[in-house]
Amino acid sequence: MKLLLPVLIALVFVSGTVANQTPQAREQSPRDVAEQYQRMIADGSLLTSEGWSKANEIFLHPSPPPRDKVVMVTSKRGQLDERWIKNNQAEVDEWGIYNLGRIDSKLRYEPSPKTKSDWTVYVYHLVLTDKHGDHGAEGQPAMEVAGPREWKLDGSQSVRWATVDAAIRYVTTMRDKSTDAIVKKNAERTLSTLKRSLR
Repeated sequence: MKLLLPVLIALVFVSGTVANQTPQAREQSPRDVAEQYQRMIADGSLLTSEGWSKANEIFLHPSPPPRDKVVMVTSKRGQLDERWIKNNQAEVDEWGIYNLGRIDSKLRYEPSPKTKSDWTVYVYHLVLTDKHGDHGAEGQPAMEVAGPREWKLDGSQSVRWATVDAAIRYVTTMRDKSTDAIVKKNAERTLSTLKRSLR
């Protein structure tokens, strides 16, 4: 019985150690974070206050949604290239994007000016940080807390981006909700233009 006691103590210690271990979540790479932002643009998340708040979680500095309700329309998700990672800094490039135009609060569409370049390249700068937070109430500073180290897009979001498909869904929804005849007419023209760009 005396010989079994140390063995039992050892088993209890090992089982207790295993029980206290919690699995660590897989750390997102800088490319993963940029791809997450891409998905939000493609599914129209940035066009709602809830989606905007969700996107704030992957930005270093949270920000409130723009008050002007302008939507910037892009052709599609571009190709991502993780250029470099050094210490707590990283860069991811997104290329092959066509900026098509903008939709204002009256659902009017204005195409982007013609340029010599066929498509646009966006450069995402990311920072590995343990600072987390969300923007406070209007007029109040953002609250910041410490947490797990995560890659975040440097800066803050300021534009409500959407792909053509997401913009079509948005304009359709806003048209159906509106009681303004002029807004509805603007929406029909905008939808016609956006749908032609998909051909």
